[in-house]
Amino acid sequence: MTQGQTLWEMLQAKLHGKPPAAPIEFYNPLNHAIGDPVLVAEPGAAYENFNFSVQSILETDRAIGQQIFKFTDYVLGGTNANGDKATLRLRCVPNTIGGGDKILLALADEFKFDPGFLEVLNDASGQFNITDDESQQTEGFERINGTSGSYATVVRVMTLTKAGVCAAPDQEQHFHGEYWDYWRETPPASVKEFVFIELNADTGWFQIWRGREYVE
Repeated sequence: MTQGQTLWEMLQAKLHGKPPAAPIEFYNPLNHAIGDPVLVAEPGAAYENFNFSVQSILETDRAIGQQIFKFTDYVLGGTNANGDKATLRLRCVPNTIGGGDKILLALADEFKFDPGFLEVLNDASGQFNITDDESQQTEGFERINGTSGSYATVVRVMTLTKAGVCAAPDQEQHFHGEYWDYWRETPPASVKEFVFIELNADTGWFQIWRGREYVE
């Protein structure tokens, strides 16, 4: 990262020189627009009778060294015949073979900033445990690829028309954040399960998102 520049300043520099009305380029691997229906086959029976559609699209940029890496969340809202509602995120992360890995996430918990919780996230062990309130069974997760600390991010909220045209720069919404990533393999098929803990640095709000690899 250029000395003295924040991640947001780096991203703004990439947009410098574009006409005010020019659309923002962003990572949209599924080519979805707001309102598009999305078939949700995972995480299983809990959502099999729901009809989901794209409610918003979040592009996250993170800095690693001097490079910016990105992924996109399609925020899905769904209802069933009983009027029950659910919100999921379909996360698409570019992989090394030119495609994208997909993870379906559900919100497990959210709460205001807690210094003690932040210490847990930054613990040198890289471990994060989740205990079920009813069964009291504890499940352990570890940092993806053995990383430590958090990733600094800028999250851009994309506004799209039905034609998939992105909002102009003067209409863009964004917020700053941090996140910590964890995973584990679950038997018997060694399916990867993920936990992403996100902190909105502008509001001090924590969210814990949990899910599995998405299979269409």
